[in-house]
Amino acid sequence: MATDPSSGQAATASSQPASAHPGAASTMAALFVPLFCLGVYNLTTTVPYAEATGGAASRKSGQLQINPNTAEWWELTVLPGVGAVTAKKIVAYRDTCRQEQSLPSEAPVFESATDLRRIHGIGPKKAIAMEPFLVFEQLPQGR
Repeated sequence: MATDPSSGQAATASSQPASAHPGAASTMAALFVPLFCLGVYNLTTTVPYAEATGGAASRKSGQLQINPNTAEWWELTVLPGVGAVTAKKIVAYRDTCRQEQSLPSEAPVFESATDLRRIHGIGPKKAIAMEPFLVFEQLPQGR
């Protein structure tokens, strides 16, 4: 019979770790931290959700493309350097512009990544980092 090293008592089913593999939790933490820091975790876990919702995120030629004129704040968080606070600022700015200018809800506010620099917290470096992941669809002429 095996003994529990910490107490010296016989090991029972209740004293066994909850996971199937005793080192699983530490192994997962060791893998999660580097992937999250590199941004891999964020892109690989959020993209399928954005695609499933039929939102502004799409994949064209194997690359994530997000339209900041139609995306919800949580979809914008997959962009490099954009967290929840910045994403909410983008949506608030977009909605305020449309309201102040009496524009329809589908009217584009942003025409390029440079336009996103109007938002506090987005500078030239962040705009350049986001640019490959952005798509700006214009309304057809005559609308």
